[in-house]
Amino acid sequence: MKLVLKNGAALKKAACVCFLLSLGGSLSYMVAQDRETTTHNRTVAWLEHLFNKLSVSQSDTLYAVRNNYRFSIKPRTGISIGIFEFGWKQDGERQQYTINSAPLYKVGANFSYRNLTIGFQRDVERFFKNKRANNTEFGASLYGRMLGGDYFYSSSNRYTIHSEQNKEWHLRVSCFRSKRLQANGYWVLNHRRFSYPAVFTQSYRQKRSCGSIILGLSLHAEQLELDTDALPEALTERLNTSEYAHEINYRSLNIGMGYAYNWVLGRRWMLHGSFLPSFSTFKRARLKFPTHTDRLSVDKVNVGGIARLGVLWDRSRNFAGFTTIINMYNMGQKPVDISSFYIRNRIFYGVRF
Repeated sequence: MKLVLKNGAALKKAACVCFLLSLGGSLSYMVAQDRETTTHNRTVAWLEHLFNKLSVSQSDTLYAVRNNYRFSIKPRTGISIGIFEFGWKQDGERQQYTINSAPLYKVGANFSYRNLTIGFQRDVERFFKNKRANNTEFGASLYGRMLGGDYFYSSSNRYTIHSEQNKEWHLRVSCFRSKRLQANGYWVLNHRRFSYPAVFTQSYRQKRSCGSIILGLSLHAEQLELDTDALPEALTERLNTSEYAHEINYRSLNIGMGYAYNWVLGRRWMLHGSFLPSFSTFKRARLKFPTHTDRLSVDKVNVGGIARLGVLWDRSRNFAGFTTIINMYNMGQKPVDISSFYIRNRIFYGVRF
């Protein structure tokens, strides 16, 4: 009888110990979970606080509102092309040529938190053929309601030259190379009602059609290299290549004022158009010959600009669209008139969560 009682007491003690241990484990797990949840909530709250601070003023919710999702992922593809136009007089006759770069095809994806975006892209030619493409492009952008802009660098040595007589020649890769650096910034005056992010980052939604005057500041740098000895023979017979510069360097700081408009079509569609013409406040251009260096005349006002176009379909969690950005500049008048264009097209589809 005593043995049974002793065994019963031992079992009760063991059960109590097991209960206390399990309770302690449960409490420690709950504390760990609470800490993890608290840390996550604090991180999200800190990010929300940061973005609210970056918002200079609240938007007019009758015109533009922030969407209900914090994150989005956006696969995209794009095509970029550079164009140069050259005009000069030779033996009293006007010479006019257009040089087009080979299209640069890109595929990639963006991951966004609100207006903050990171992404990657890869040359299609290199992706499928496993070789380095001769065209290169990379850049970054930040589109805010009031302030924003983009930056990109491009390089190419695959060009086709067209004459005004509708003749064309495919240039060797060692013949002509261009390097371009472009940094653009904007300031939207009517930022409470008009939203750039609604088109280019899809973090806002434009509810009513609206436009705004925009101010801009840009830096443009260009370098063109020409190997006249590698030009096609049929082309050198038309030109006196001994008189041509082997390198052109151009730098300019530009200011401008333009207009942007978002046109809302129903509940799902929106069109965007903006143009920001600019004027050079500081400019420098040099022509390098084999034996000396000359200035490229930039005495006249150099005019350029940035045009942006966009089409957006938005259905709450899913969206898709098309954007085009065109950078255009006149780089000099004498002894040669040079105009530069760079066009970037993007097609995308995105999901918010």
